[in-house]
Amino acid sequence: MRRLLAGVAVAAILIPASVSAQDMDGNLLYEDCAAPKASFTEGICIGYIVGIVGAMGTWASSDRHTCLPPHMNVEQMLDVVTQFLTSHPDKRHRAAGGLVAEAFADAFPCH
Repeated sequence: MRRLLAGVAVAAILIPASVSAQDMDGNLLYEDCAAPKASFTEGICIGYIVGIVGAMGTWASSDRHTCLPPHMNVEQMLDVVTQFLTSHPDKRHRAAGGLVAEAFADAFPCH
């Protein structure tokens, strides 16, 4: 687990400047998330997802569409997003940040 988190930190630092967070779409995120386990590319995916989940926590009080579980781990986050992107190839052209938020809203709706 420490190696994975270290990989995420390194990936966050070394993400190519040519692909900014604003340019990331669902197709690019899907490619990164479908990379082999514990690879650098998977680390980019995880870093992106963790960043979006962190941002979701800051607006959680105003957005009651998503109720994230309090002890969700990195593997579960990756599974939720990868499964969503696999199930919705028709949406992958959209911005990755919105797709990550939609994946979590779909998986963890508030009741």
